[in-house]
Amino acid sequence: MVVANPNPVHGAEPDSGTVLELGFGFAQGEKVWGYVVSEDFRLTHDLMLAVPAKMVVGGLEDCLKPAKTRRPALRGAGDSAHHHSIA
Repeated sequence: MVVANPNPVHGAEPDSGTVLELGFGFAQGEKVWGYVVSEDFRLTHDLMLAVPAKMVVGGLEDCLKPAKTRRPALRGAGDSAHHHSIA
């Protein structure tokens, strides 16, 4: 499982290393999760992150709770009733 913080670090885009790690994890068949501070993530960032990864609004702990208990299919499918997802 890959859990990452794709919030912008310097400028308007996520860190390229973080994006690489998310993509590599997805390519390896890992569950991929991200946490963002705002639901505006999809408006300011490449949707290529928000589709394969489950994005949770909040911090690391907010992301780890559903990531530990859920086993969603790849590509972001899953029941959003257990967590606040924007994907």
